[in-house]
Amino acid sequence: MYGRYIRTLAEEAEEEAKRAKEIDKLRRKEERQRAKELRAYRGRCLSWLDNLFGWFWQLLITKLGEDGIFLAVLGILVAVISFAQDYVVFQLNLGKINWFFIYFFLESITKSRNKGKELLLEIWNYFLKESINFQPT
Repeated sequence: MYGRYIRTLAEEAEEEAKRAKEIDKLRRKEERQRAKELRAYRGRCLSWLDNLFGWFWQLLITKLGEDGIFLAVLGILVAVISFAQDYVVFQLNLGKINWFFIYFFLESITKSRNKGKELLLEIWNYFLKESINFQPT
């Protein structure tokens, strides 16, 4: 009987793997418990929202990957900027006065000093009266 093992090497490796798995499971359980004890209590609602956000974020990372999230956020940002730009242009067009040309027109009048301030005030008052009396169609 000398030189023979009672159990085979495969049985020994299998048992060692089971022990390592149990030890790892206990270690993870203790780490979760320690993290839970160290985390400050933030209330039931906030804790629930934090758990929900963590689950949702983990789902997004695993399903879409980091590039997909970046592209989605970039697309939403571009859409919001485009909408804001369209809204501002629409509001400016409601006035039916192109302020860009008015500015250069008034600037050219002020540079030619032979006309005087009276003409400038008269033109400005005309534009103000037109923009106040404007009725959108």
